[in-house]
Amino acid sequence: MTTSPVGLPVTFDARLVEIRERYGQDHNVSRAITAASNEIRAAIDRVLNRAHAFGRTFD
Repeated sequence: MTTSPVGLPVTFDARLVEIRERYGQDHNVSRAITAASNEIRAAIDRVLNRAHAFGRTFD
Protein backbone atom coordinates (compact mmCIF):
# COMPACT_ATOMS: atom_id res chain seq x y z
CA MET A 1 0.00 0.00 0.00
CA THR A 2 3.02 2.28 -0.11
CA THR A 3 3.93 1.57 -3.71
CA SER A 4 2.19 3.14 -6.70
CA PRO A 5 0.82 1.04 -9.57
CA VAL A 6 4.05 1.80 -11.46
CA GLY A 7 6.30 0.80 -8.55
CA LEU A 8 7.18 4.19 -7.10
CA PRO A 9 7.09 4.79 -3.34
CA VAL A 10 4.04 6.75 -2.17
CA THR A 11 2.40 7.55 1.13
CA PHE A 12 -0.59 5.52 2.15
CA ASP A 13 -2.77 8.63 1.88
CA ALA A 14 -1.61 9.20 -1.71
CA ARG A 15 -2.32 5.56 -2.50
CA LEU A 16 -5.86 5.87 -1.11
CA VAL A 17 -6.47 8.89 -3.34
CA GLU A 18 -5.15 7.00 -6.37
CA ILE A 19 -7.38 3.99 -5.65
CA ARG A 20 -10.48 6.15 -5.20
CA GLU A 21 -9.74 8.05 -8.41
CA ARG A 22 -9.15 4.86 -10.38
CA TYR A 23 -12.19 2.94 -9.15
CA GLY A 24 -14.56 5.74 -8.13
CA GLN A 25 -15.85 6.49 -4.65
CA ASP A 26 -18.76 4.04 -4.79
CA HIS A 27 -16.85 1.01 -6.06
CA ASN A 28 -16.49 -1.97 -3.73
CA VAL A 29 -12.69 -1.67 -3.82
CA SER A 30 -12.79 1.98 -2.70
CA ARG A 31 -15.30 1.24 0.04
CA ALA A 32 -13.35 -1.77 1.32
CA ILE A 33 -10.02 0.08 1.39
CA THR A 34 -11.64 3.03 3.16
CA ALA A 35 -13.30 0.75 5.72
CA ALA A 36 -10.00 -1.04 6.40
CA SER A 37 -7.78 2.05 6.27
CA ASN A 38 -7.11 2.19 10.02
CA GLU A 39 -6.04 -1.44 10.10
CA ILE A 40 -3.94 -1.05 6.94
CA ARG A 41 -2.26 2.06 8.33
CA ALA A 42 -1.48 0.22 11.58
CA ALA A 43 0.01 -2.69 9.62
CA ILE A 44 2.19 -0.31 7.60
CA ASP A 45 3.39 1.33 10.82
CA ARG A 46 4.22 -2.06 12.36
CA VAL A 47 6.21 -3.13 9.31
CA LEU A 48 8.12 0.16 9.12
CA ASN A 49 8.87 0.11 12.86
CA ARG A 50 10.12 -3.47 12.63
CA ALA A 51 12.26 -2.64 9.60
CA HIS A 52 13.75 0.38 11.41
CA ALA A 53 14.56 -1.85 14.39
CA PHE A 54 16.75 -3.88 12.02
CA GLY A 55 18.41 -0.81 10.54
CA ARG A 56 16.33 -0.56 7.36
CA THR A 57 15.02 2.78 6.21
CA PHE A 58 12.63 3.62 3.41
CA ASP A 59 13.01 7.16 2.17
